[in-house]
Amino acid sequence: MGRATFLVGEDAMPINVDKFLTPESMVTPGVAGSMAMMIGNTLHYQFNLSNGWSILVLSFVFGLLVWARSESRLTSAVLYVINSLVIFCMAAGAISLSADNGNKQHAAAFSLVQSAKAQQTTADLRAEYKNLSAQYDNLWAQIKAAPAGANVKDLLQNIENIDRKRAAVLRSINANTTSKSMSSGAGGSGDKKFFAPLKF
Repeated sequence: MGRATFLVGEDAMPINVDKFLTPESMVTPGVAGSMAMMIGNTLHYQFNLSNGWSILVLSFVFGLLVWARSESRLTSAVLYVINSLVIFCMAAGAISLSADNGNKQHAAAFSLVQSAKAQQTTADLRAEYKNLSAQYDNLWAQIKAAPAGANVKDLLQNIENIDRKRAAVLRSINANTTSKSMSSGAGGSGDKKFFAPLKF
């Protein structure tokens, strides 16, 4: 592959575009952006700091590496600003994409749970459980009041059926309670997402 060069002015040095376009040159902003995103998110999650400002400051800190090169101060200053902004853009893009994907997955999960449990409210299920429990107790009272040697096989079968229905209703109540607590975001700071949208 030929080497593309540009000359600016009569006595200017040739600029190698090949070096700029190599994959190795793109690793630095990618890795630095990932590190800025990771550290900024951790600071936001653990200390409730604004992840937008944290990532911006970290991007400019990582951009300081440009001063290690033996360039003129003006060139280094321009490269410092450009590299820092590139690192920030990489980190901001990654965190925004992660936050959007997380919100879509949670919304899909909540919609599935709510649609499955939309047939009966928790209050209706509790009323049904109370009614089944009353029938259950009534059948046991009939068995206890039956004379010795009486055939209570049908009563026992009814008790078994009602007990199965009560267990199913109880599972539905627990599932409704869990889905409501998840959709309402109960739990305060414990539900804070690691990939939160950028906020300044």
